[in-house]
Amino acid sequence: MGWRSLLTILALLGAVGLGDEVTLSDGTVVRGKIVLAKQDGPIFVQLANRGMKVLQRDQVAEVQRDEGPRTAIRMCRYSARWSRLEVLTRTFAGPDGKRVALVGAVHIGDPRYYGRMQTILDRHDAVLFEGVGAEHPGDLSRATIPAPEARAQELAALPPRELPEGLELEGGLDALSLLQTSMAETLELGFQRDEVDYRRSWWFAADVNLEELAKLFPDGPAAAIVENMAAESLNPRRQAAMNKLVARTLAAAAKGLFGPKPLQLVLKEACAELLASQFAQEPGADPDTEEHSAFDTALIVERNKVVIERLEAMLQNPAARTIAIFYGAGHNPDLEQRLVGLGYSPVADEWVPAWTMEVPAEGE
Repeated sequence: MGWRSLLTILALLGAVGLGDEVTLSDGTVVRGKIVLAKQDGPIFVQLANRGMKVLQRDQVAEVQRDEGPRTAIRMCRYSARWSRLEVLTRTFAGPDGKRVALVGAVHIGDPRYYGRMQTILDRHDAVLFEGVGAEHPGDLSRATIPAPEARAQELAALPPRELPEGLELEGGLDALSLLQTSMAETLELGFQRDEVDYRRSWWFAADVNLEELAKLFPDGPAAAIVENMAAESLNPRRQAAMNKLVARTLAAAAKGLFGPKPLQLVLKEACAELLASQFAQEPGADPDTEEHSAFDTALIVERNKVVIERLEAMLQNPAARTIAIFYGAGHNPDLEQRLVGLGYSPVADEWVPAWTMEVPAEGE
């Protein structure tokens, strides 16, 4: 096989595909990625040419998506020149009329992504945030929730910001967090703890303390990381995902050698693929039957139980009509199942770009 044939195969492996399809009542098919959809409201479709198509509900006959219903983070290659890592914010409505938003997070991202997260979070009456070791917030059913006017006054009176401390363990708890930390500077991304301002009286910790963490990992988090990496290396599903990622990265790298895409951009896209693949759910998969590793059970499931416990207390607070849960996107599929168990139903999806990767235009 000649080198030209090899490059052709690699190019096919790395081909761009936007799998969401919206069929209109007149038979027209719109292809792209759905980035905003509200119950009984319009559907916004991001197109490969950077345009946005807004479709009214009465125009739509059928919607087909290329990811699982509980996917919370995805890598979208819109064209050969630009792609995005996108994170889901899903809003649920409850039988009591209250609304709960699962605001997915990645711990490194573009500064403008964290600016958008700040805006989404600040519009809620209460925010429950991730932060191992943070101080227990007390009885949230009786917590003081300021009215919108008081929140605005509080924000206006904030002094210059200092970086928050104690929101998460140094370096994170899993191998993926360690990868994110080591790559952030190279990829020119910001850290969540540096970009998000937690100084709000209506933001409350909803995580385990250090003593509870020690019980989840009796041999220490570092030992759990090594054990988890060994277990995942034998996981056939993860192996298949990694093989696909390697093939796509080789394809992109090959094209980068003979095209305009810088090597740093190829690397950034590969890291985005890796991050999304860690939490990918295959279309049609049943999350209720998916087995969790001991590591995932400790890191995600047990901590999510704490989140739901704090949420149930907050739901008893009459001043908290809208509540946001700000946690890593990997927690959200399990949290969604727990919300559904409380009688909540999804009513809106918004995909927010966390990383944007594009080839610079000529002359830039």
